[in-house]
Amino acid sequence: MKSISLRLPTTILFAGIWMLFSLSTTSCKAQKKEDSPNKFEKKGLEFLQKGETQKAIETFEKGLAANPGHKDLLNMLGALYKDAGQYELAAQRLKTLTIYHYDYTNGYYFLAEMQFKIMQFKECILSLDTFLMKKPERKDLVKEAEMLHKRAKFSVKAVEKPVDVTFINMGKGINSKNHEYWPAMTIDGQTFIFTRQQSNREDVYLSKKMGGEWGKAYPLPGEVNSDRNEGTASITADGKYIFFTMCNRPGGYGSCDLYLSILQPDGTFSKPRHLQPPLNTPAWESQPSISHDGLTLYFSSGREGGYGGLDLWKAEWKGTHFGEPVNLGPEVNTPGNEESPFIHPDGVTLYFSSGGRENCIGGKDVYITRLQDNQQWSTPENLGYPINTSGDDFGFIVDRLGQFAYMASDRAGGMGGMDIYQLELPGNIKPEPVSYVNGFVFDKITKAPIAATVELIDLQTGETFRKITSDKLRGEFMVVLKKDKQYMVNIDEEHYLFYSDNFTLDEGSLEKPFVIQAPLTKPDSGAIMVLNNIFFDVDKFILKPESKNELNKLLQFLHKFPRMSIEIGGHTDNTGFKDRNVKLSENRAKAVLEHLVAHGISRHRMTYKGYADDMPIADNNTPEGRSQNRRTEIKIISLE
Repeated sequence: MKSISLRLPTTILFAGIWMLFSLSTTSCKAQKKEDSPNKFEKKGLEFLQKGETQKAIETFEKGLAANPGHKDLLNMLGALYKDAGQYELAAQRLKTLTIYHYDYTNGYYFLAEMQFKIMQFKECILSLDTFLMKKPERKDLVKEAEMLHKRAKFSVKAVEKPVDVTFINMGKGINSKNHEYWPAMTIDGQTFIFTRQQSNREDVYLSKKMGGEWGKAYPLPGEVNSDRNEGTASITADGKYIFFTMCNRPGGYGSCDLYLSILQPDGTFSKPRHLQPPLNTPAWESQPSISHDGLTLYFSSGREGGYGGLDLWKAEWKGTHFGEPVNLGPEVNTPGNEESPFIHPDGVTLYFSSGGRENCIGGKDVYITRLQDNQQWSTPENLGYPINTSGDDFGFIVDRLGQFAYMASDRAGGMGGMDIYQLELPGNIKPEPVSYVNGFVFDKITKAPIAATVELIDLQTGETFRKITSDKLRGEFMVVLKKDKQYMVNIDEEHYLFYSDNFTLDEGSLEKPFVIQAPLTKPDSGAIMVLNNIFFDVDKFILKPESKNELNKLLQFLHKFPRMSIEIGGHTDNTGFKDRNVKLSENRAKAVLEHLVAHGISRHRMTYKGYADDMPIADNNTPEGRSQNRRTEIKIISLE
C-alpha cells in the first residue's frame, strides 16, 4: 500500500547519510585540515544515531556557519534536507558544495537531483552536463544521470506547454485536515470511496452525493475497516463489490494481499475475503482496479516473471475464482515500478503511474495507454504538466463520460495533507464515453423482485456481450454500454414469459442512463408477450436479420411449453390507410408464424391476426408512442 510519509525510518536515514558522507571523501592519503571531522560533525552524528534528526541538522548548520565551505557538512545537510522533503534547502546546500568544491564530481549529480525535484529543469540539465563532462568513475551514477538528463529535457518542454486543467478541491465532504487519497467511484457518480489516513492508520471512507454536493464522508459501514490498515479500494460499477488491499494480516500470503468485500442487504460490507492464489502470492500485491463488468482485475505486484520492481498484471474471473494473472507486457511495464492502475469503464483505456520512463516529470507520473484490437497496449503517453509534477502522482481515476478526473495531491491551498481534487480532462487524454442500463425485473402482478437471466445482445452482430442475473433482493441489474451501438435486451425466468426490449446508444443519449422496468408475466391463458425485437422495413413484411435472436428465443420458449397454443398478433400505428395497415399487420404476423413452422413448431399450435391500429398501447401523437404501437405480440390461447 502506498505510503505518503516524507520521512524515512531513522536507521535507514542514518545509513543513507553515512553512505553519502563516505562518498564525499577522497582516496587521498591525507585530507585538508578544513575537511576533517570537527566537533559539529561528531555531535551531529551522535544526534543522528539517537534518531534526533532536527538536532543533527541544527548542529550541522552551526558548523557550517563557522566554516561555510565545509564539504562533509554541506553533503550531509543536503542529504538530510532531501530525506525530510525540504528540497529547496537541499538544493541550496548542494549548490554551495559545487561552488566551494567544483572538483567534487558527484556533487553535481546530487545537486541535479534536487534541482529536478524543485522543477528547476534547465538548471538540472546544466548540472548534469557538468557531471558527465567530468567523466565520473561511478558507472551507476552515470546511468542514472543519463536517465535524469532525458527526463529533464522532456520536463522543460512539458512545462513550457502545460495541459489546460484546473484543480478543484472536492471540499469538506471528502477532504479533511488528514490525508485523503486513492479515490474510486461508482459508474452513476453517486458513491465515492477513498482512503483516509489519520493517526498513522488507513481506513476506507465513503461519501454519497446529495443535491449535487458530496455529503460528509464516513467510515465504510461493515467489516472492512479494522484497527490496522485498509485502503486502495476499487468499487464495481454497480457499487456491490469492493476490492482492496490489506497488509500483514493473519492468513495472508505476502506483505500485502488483495481482498474482496460484498455489499449486504442492510447496506454494510461483508467480512473481507482473501483472494486466494494464484492471485495472491508471497510477493506484494496491491492497488486493485476492477473492470466495469467485474470480470477482470488489474493490480500492481512484485511477483516473479515481471520486467522490473513492480509491474501491472490482470486476472480474469473464472466463475469461482480469479485465474492465473497475466503481465501487461513491456509496452506498459519497465525495469522501474508501475503502480496505481485504473481501467476506465470503456474497457480499453488504462491510466497508471510509473517511475521507470524517460518521459517523466517527477518521481512517479500518470500515463495513459489504450488496448488495441483487444491484443496489445499502445505506447503510454504522459498526461503532462500540471497533472504530473516533480512529486509522486498517483491514484488517478476518470468518470464514465471522460469529462472529469479525480486524483490526490498535496498542492498548496488544500485542507491539510493530501487532498482529493477534481479536474476537467482535455480531449487528447479522454477515454471513450460510456453509458449504462439500469434495470428492474419484477412480477407484473405482485411486484415482487425476480432473479432472472438478462442477456444484452449487439443487434448488428447478433453476439451476446453480457449475460448476468438480476439481483434477487431488488430484481436489479446494471450493464455498461458503449456508444454507437444498437442493443437488444432479453430477460428470462423459467416460470415466466420472457421480456424483450431494444435501444440505440448514440452521442446524444450518453448523458442519462437507460432505465428498464421489466414486469414479467406468468404463462397463463390470455397472457400477452410483446416481441420488441422483431424488425421489418417500413411498409414491408419480410423479417430483418436483426430479428434472429428474438425468434430463436421464441422458439426456445415454445419448445419449453410443447402443449401451448398461441396467437401471433401484428400491430401498426395510425399513420397511412387503414386497409393497408390491416393487410401489413396481418402479413407481418404471418411472417413470424411461417418462420416458426420452418423451424419445427407445429402449425396447428398457432394462429395469426393483423390488428392494424385497433389496439394501441401508447399515444399515437408522438414518435415514441407510434414506435411502441408498431409491434408483434404473442397471446397465449391455451396451455393444454
